[in-house]
Amino acid sequence: MGIVMLHTFILGSYRLFALILLALPVVLNFIYRGDVIISLVYVPSAMLVLGCLVTYIDSKVETYLTQIQNVVLIDKAENKPANSQYHCMLYKHLRHVSIH
Repeated sequence: MGIVMLHTFILGSYRLFALILLALPVVLNFIYRGDVIISLVYVPSAMLVLGCLVTYIDSKVETYLTQIQNVVLIDKAENKPANSQYHCMLYKHLRHVSIH
């Protein structure tokens, strides 16, 4: 499985999970027949908070996956071996880097 394909799979899986998570307040309100206050205040508020959280996490995941993809593609262009010490150092570095 190529790095681009893996990037697409992970990001697509996360976005599918996020879509299900965003629909959860509406589905629960429909199943448990919430009253008017819950339907008009709490469900939209929960969806707004979850939407902001999901968007924030999505940007972090996409940035991290793009960084890894770029490093792997550069290594392939430079014909570096896949099991080099460089990858170990890169992994340790990326694990501690905050993604902006």
